[in-house]
Amino acid sequence: MCIYCSTTNYRKIYESHFGSIPTEDNGRKYHIHHIDGNHFNNDPTNLKAVTIQEHYDIHYSQGDWVACHRLAAIMQHSPEEISELARKNANEQVKNGKHPWQGGEHQKRLAKRLIEDGSHHWTTEQHAESIRKREKEKVENGTHPFSGAENNKRLLAQGKHPSQNPEHCAYMSKIQTEYNKARVKEGIHPFQKLNASPWVCELCGKEGKNLSNFDRHRNSKVCIKNRRR
Repeated sequence: MCIYCSTTNYRKIYESHFGSIPTEDNGRKYHIHHIDGNHFNNDPTNLKAVTIQEHYDIHYSQGDWVACHRLAAIMQHSPEEISELARKNANEQVKNGKHPWQGGEHQKRLAKRLIEDGSHHWTTEQHAESIRKREKEKVENGTHPFSGAENNKRLLAQGKHPSQNPEHCAYMSKIQTEYNKARVKEGIHPFQKLNASPWVCELCGKEGKNLSNFDRHRNSKVCIKNRRR
């Protein structure tokens, strides 16, 4: 009986049943390929010795871009080829609805952890500074939503508008951070319930059907206009 069959050492399992693993001309040992694609299935009949190029070709034909990306790095493919494999993998994840950017559990857990330990970009001074810079640019080129009212124009011209005050911007950034932390704690942050419904804006009273639209509404002209009444 093979002493390795009860372990996960598939190379030893192969050697125990089929003899030494062959070697390529360059001295590199053959790879052991799992025929059914299941790396936990180490049955001897599921193992096949192949060259690294054969291994790459098999996974490429199967569209297994993760395996191809790993093998391409070992084979020292060009950065462009490796980048292309990464792009193929990302596109496949998006197509199957499994990409982290599509609101998967991975993204939710990561965002929650970063917010709670204070390392999320929302909680950093660099983020607050980027907001101040962006708002200042909007004010200077006249595209800031607050620049529509005559009073705001007067304040902007005098340099007294709140958006021109670094301390005010930092304060608002802190308020937004605390607000987001509270939403995470209550389980109503968009990262946690992208399709939750309904919601009601406490500032203007507008109702919505999809939480993923909530943040966009809070910064909309409709919300800003109604909350002034």
